Amino acid sequence: SLDQLMQFIKGPDFPTGGIIMGRAGIRAAYATGRGKLTVRSRTEITEIKNRQCIIVTEIPYMVNKAELIKDIAELAKEKRVEGIHDIRDETSKEGLRICIELKKDANANLVLNQLFRYTQLQDTYGIINLALVNGIPKELSLKEMLEHYLEHQIDVVQRAKRYDLRKARERAHILQGFVVALDFIDEVVEILRNSKTIPEGKERLMERFAEVDLTTLLDDPAYRAAMGMAVDPSEKDYPTIGLSEAQADAIVAMRLGQLTGLERDKILNEVMSLCEKINDLRDILAHKERVLGIIREDLEEIRGKFGDERRTDIENVSGEMDIEDLIPVEDCVVTYTNFGYIKRVPLSVYKSQRRGGRGVTGMKQREEDFVEEMFICGSHDNILFISNKGIMYKLKCYEIPDGSKASRGFNL
Repeated sequence: SLDQLMQFIKGPDFPTGGIIMGRAGIRAAYATGRGKLTVRSRTEITEIKNRQCIIVTEIPYMVNKAELIKDIAELAKEKRVEGIHDIRDETSKEGLRICIELKKDANANLVLNQLFRYTQLQDTYGIINLALVNGIPKELSLKEMLEHYLEHQIDVVQRAKRYDLRKARERAHILQGFVVALDFIDEVVEILRNSKTIPEGKERLMERFAEVDLTTLLDDPAYRAAMGMAVDPSEKDYPTIGLSEAQADAIVAMRLGQLTGLERDKILNEVMSLCEKINDLRDILAHKERVLGIIREDLEEIRGKFGDERRTDIENVSGEMDIEDLIPVEDCVVTYTNFGYIKRVPLSVYKSQRRGGRGVTGMKQREEDFVEEMFICGSHDNILFISNKGIMYKLKCYEIPDGSKASRGFNL
């Protein structure tokens, strides 16, 4: 639920610190995709040389410090904010520090509240969680953002593994050709020496080695699994393998010294390690839990590298308006059909029927569908849904999409 997610994702964390005033804006943004935040500078009232001073150590994100100091100075000069004696920029390597020195008779809290009101010591930020979902711009809740991000990461990992699998198979295929060349090294050298052109040499290689029995390779279960063959080689039903165009190209492209110097065991070891890699990649693509494990490892690595403590604090504000406070309390009629269509209509839309009335259509229905449940409840009441698997879900009445009196509603 949103409340559970917000135990971990408490709200925006700005690199410049500051204090977010209230949680209502965060909750609205995370629940609906839109919200508004008020971010306040971190300040401290202290006494320096018998004068009260307002010390600013953090300012809202993207606020220009020089412009802020200039605005405060102009407000003091125009006497819109009275009580400021001097303002100094004491920023150093240790961090940002603005000292606002007050007159002896000034009320520090009053001056500070005026500065919050008239300057960017306190600023407001709008949140719009807008993203492209299947090519369509959509405002997303926090949960929807996380779900779409996870789907994207699954797609990224699977595509990367499919690419690795294709490259590993291509390399194993070329090495298989090298094994053939080494098994018949004298013939290969003779064919290439007597060929007038490279294409002719390639054609003659493919013609000569159209059928080759790779018993050494085919005895290995890992190789057979990687090549999509039966793992058990006990029946010795080895098919003959022909030299492909890609393999012939690779052999022809090698210098003679390389060809004669190739070590058969070294090539076989590389083929086997590639076969293990191929089998592992196929297993990853076949099991979603392994893909999720890779995503988790990547996220933990990012957290280890970049994770740090929160810089922006969140303070409660007494009397702040929550998202639920914006939704009027009213009685609603909730209708649910046998096919799973549900809708909410304000009770005020309905009116009692007098004698002789013919009635009006209360809901459009699909053929063979009928209303199964119909009840009246408050817009802020919880409605419980129990699935055929015994799982209970909870929705506030106002979270059910509003429909007209004649509409079908939406399918649960």
